[in-house]
Amino acid sequence: MANVLKHRAAIWTNVGVSLLLALAGVVLINIVANRFQVAWDWTTTGEFTLHNHTKQVLRTLPTDSTVTAVAFFLPVPPDPRMGVFHAEVVGRTRQMLELYKAEAGDRLRVEFVDPYRDRDRAEQLKKELGISLESQDQDMVILRYRNAEERLKLLEDLGVPEFVSGYGEARMKSFIGEAALTTALMKVTTGEAKEILWITGHGETVGAPPSENPEERQRYAPEGFDAMRRYLTENEGIRIRDELLQSLTEIPKETHLVVIANPKTPYLEGEVGMLRSYLDGGGRLLLLLEPFPVRGASPQSLGLNPLLEPWGLRILPGVVWERERRLRQNYPWEFLGIDFNDFHPVTQAFAMMRRRQEIHPILVREAIGLEVLTEGRPAGVTPMSVLGTTPQGLLKVDFASGEINRSVDREGAQPLLAVSEKIIQDLPAEDAAEDAASLKEAIKTRLVVFADAGMATNELLQNEDHQFLALSAVNWLLDRESRIGIRAAERSTSRVNIGDEQLGRLWWKLVIFMPGSGLLLGLVMWWIRRGE
Repeated sequence: MANVLKHRAAIWTNVGVSLLLALAGVVLINIVANRFQVAWDWTTTGEFTLHNHTKQVLRTLPTDSTVTAVAFFLPVPPDPRMGVFHAEVVGRTRQMLELYKAEAGDRLRVEFVDPYRDRDRAEQLKKELGISLESQDQDMVILRYRNAEERLKLLEDLGVPEFVSGYGEARMKSFIGEAALTTALMKVTTGEAKEILWITGHGETVGAPPSENPEERQRYAPEGFDAMRRYLTENEGIRIRDELLQSLTEIPKETHLVVIANPKTPYLEGEVGMLRSYLDGGGRLLLLLEPFPVRGASPQSLGLNPLLEPWGLRILPGVVWERERRLRQNYPWEFLGIDFNDFHPVTQAFAMMRRRQEIHPILVREAIGLEVLTEGRPAGVTPMSVLGTTPQGLLKVDFASGEINRSVDREGAQPLLAVSEKIIQDLPAEDAAEDAASLKEAIKTRLVVFADAGMATNELLQNEDHQFLALSAVNWLLDRESRIGIRAAERSTSRVNIGDEQLGRLWWKLVIFMPGSGLLLGLVMWWIRRGE
């Protein structure tokens, strides 16, 4: 009897010690998990990983006052067709804000509010933020810092829907919340409003003409830049001012960027001199060109080469052809551009995706000839092509025949998007000590030239790759590299194709082999222990 009691005591002692060890392990795991937050994102597109630029923004949020993010999420959307899309965007936005909070720490306070379940808190915030709880726009994220505020509508600003054919039900095609949230954070914390001067007076394309006739507006819309202008003003907080160049004596000092979009008549010498003075002082220029601004004319006749050549770029006569990636056999001037520069901020994200075997081409329809000068440019100027054709490219100048005229036509890779930069170094040291951040912007001159203005027009800007390229160029020109590279997180479907033979093998393994192995192992153990 004593042996039995000792045996039972030993068993219960082992059980107690095991429970205590298990409890200690759980407590230790929770302590480590709270102190060292680690997550693994195994999705192929990195859906649940913050971009490095976003992390940089979050780590540099101001510490003098906390940034507040309040998310109002309705249980169901007003439109029943948006139910699945709404649930997906809510889930991704919640996950994204939690990632932001984990990265920013005490600099960011995040609060989720259900206007129906938490009415008291919703009413309190309603008074503080001026939100109507009876409005259909309750689904939103509000970012506040001191007196600055940005509002993002859930279904319009954070997700892109895709309607399922046959049912009319919307699902989430891609999540654009990271770019929108990061941009909004920078806007409320910096309080900086950039200003773009959009040049007019030489037939430049500004946008669709003011007209009440929708057919007339639609006729002009594909060639306009309304989509780019609207995105920059509404999403990026940039002011755009149309200005007749002839009416100016100098480019205003508060101008952060000058845009010349598809000019059609030549610039006067005085106008070019005004633009040169602006660039010499650390200005920024975005130039979008077409091969034939007007019938019978070429971009060379615009008189812009004296403006570009000091910065290592030159406009050439002719039209770029591509002999390898053309879309139609008889239209060599329409092709896809995927040869991106691996290291420049404007195209680095495209190059990284290409290395991951993700092809994001840019459609080129008619591109002018551009040359990146290797000789004769001032010291410190660094021009380069960041998007070009393949080595099978051709700058066609002689259109008399379809054959290559090697005396005038230029074979080889042709630039499609060129940039140039110069850092001015002769500033006094005491100025650098005063405000390093503002000095960083003031001492750089930057230029971006699109050989095909169509890459940034309304029609092609509906494509996310074209939109991303155009906005990356603008952000680089405005010294906002932290906003470059944050693309929409698209969901990729991984399909597994199983043939009849493979399905048969899988059936034998899952239905026969695995259960049979367990049964056989049980029989063996029974046979061994049957005599004990």
